[in-house]
Amino acid sequence: MAKVKVGQVTYPTQKSAKEAVRAILYACPISGTLSGPDAAFMLDLLELHPETEDKIGCGVESIQVEQNYGSRGFWLTRRDGSRTDFSFLACIRPPTTADNARAAFRSEIREQIHRFRDSRFDGSEVRCEVTGAWVARSDAHIDH
Repeated sequence: MAKVKVGQVTYPTQKSAKEAVRAILYACPISGTLSGPDAAFMLDLLELHPETEDKIGCGVESIQVEQNYGSRGFWLTRRDGSRTDFSFLACIRPPTTADNARAAFRSEIREQIHRFRDSRFDGSEVRCEVTGAWVARSDAHIDH
C-alpha cells in the first residue's frame, strides 16, 4: 500500500488517510464550516487534488461540509465568493482515465435513475424484485 503525506502528516496507507478525512467529514455538521486544525488539514489535502489550481482559483476563503447527491461532501468557498465541491478521494488517489469515464457515465444516467426511483415509490415501501424484502425509498439502491 502507498503512503500518503498530507502536510506534515504521513499515513501508512490510503485507507488510513481516508479514515482521517472521513472523521473530519462526519464530525462537522451539514453546512458547517471547518476551522482550526481540521481546516488546515483539508487545505493541505486540497494541494494533492489533481485539479488543485482550478479548485483553489483565486484562493480559499473557507471549507464547508455539504450534502452531495445524498451523501456528505466537502465544498470550498473562494475569496471571490464562488464555490465548488472537491473529492477528497481524488486527493488521496488521483483518478485514473477509467475512473473518470465511469464518473462521466454515472453523471449521464443520474437523472434517469432518479426518475425511475421516483416512478416506483409513492411514499410507501415497495417489494424488492430480487429479494422480496420491503424497501423504503431512502434505502433503495437503483442500478443501471
